Amino acid sequence: MKLKVVSVKLEGAVMRFLLRSADASPLPPYEAGAHIALRLNLPGVGEVSRAYSLVDWHRAGSAPASYEIGVLLEPAGRGGSRWIHEHLREGADITIDGPRNAFALDPSAGPVRLVAGGIGITPLLAMARACVARRRAFSLNYYTRGMDASAFLDEVAQLSSARSGADVRIRHGFAPRQVVEDLQSALAAPEENAHVYVCGPQGLMDAVARICSAQGWRDSQLHSERFAAPPVQTVDGGFVVHLVRSNRQLRVESGVSLLETLQAGGCPVTSSCGCGVCGSCIVPVLSGAIDHQDAFLSDGDRAEGRLMCACVSRAQGETLVLDL
Repeated sequence: MKLKVVSVKLEGAVMRFLLRSADASPLPPYEAGAHIALRLNLPGVGEVSRAYSLVDWHRAGSAPASYEIGVLLEPAGRGGSRWIHEHLREGADITIDGPRNAFALDPSAGPVRLVAGGIGITPLLAMARACVARRRAFSLNYYTRGMDASAFLDEVAQLSSARSGADVRIRHGFAPRQVVEDLQSALAAPEENAHVYVCGPQGLMDAVARICSAQGWRDSQLHSERFAAPPVQTVDGGFVVHLVRSNRQLRVESGVSLLETLQAGGCPVTSSCGCGVCGSCIVPVLSGAIDHQDAFLSDGDRAEGRLMCACVSRAQGETLVLDL
């Protein structure tokens, strides 16, 4: 879709954008945790796609008038956030893909425990708003480096109103040790039908995973959305993929992703983040050992060996057979 930027607001290092269709027509609905991908034309790079979470939600059958995202400036990033902060202004046109959702709330009515770090508040704010509307019990712990590194503070504060009755805690400038101690208290008593959702920097994600494991939470109760896949030690050799449906064989060279090879070969595999976090480029695997390098698939998915993220994952051996 082609949308228009109708509002831009800077909050510290986070720039908030409100997007609407050029003709003001209703947009497709989405559930909490969804994201859209902005198509950007970066100088010297070409067209890239960058995914950003939507900060609200809409019931199926409703028709939102706008989408809102928050973009953190990452000076050492891949260039997308810097281009957005420098060039995307009110009145500009932007092409997007989506919405898609790889981080949805569990449909049960159990309590929800939300843990956000920095810009990770964006999908969790949408989840909290959905919980308020559905009268579903929830808590929110929001950690930031300081006021200048925070966003959506007014919206987060509103969540703790008498209407929701939620336990909402905003922590500015906590040291890592303080964050761990705070989370150990917040997640100390696993509930049978509760679910934990975490989004933020790698250190926070890892800490929540360790705490939940130590406190007795089941793996199925922990849900996370990462900004990048964790680094994996791997031998980046080439390999061959057999495409069963199209009866073709392609060579994936060293230093070239499976996604790039498939797309160059005319295989219509979609993609969004390009770094193994959104799941848009998952392809079905019929046989062959997979070197998983994504942060999207569950441990169960990996053990089953029938899916892989084409943008970052590779073959452990010389061949893979794909159902494409």
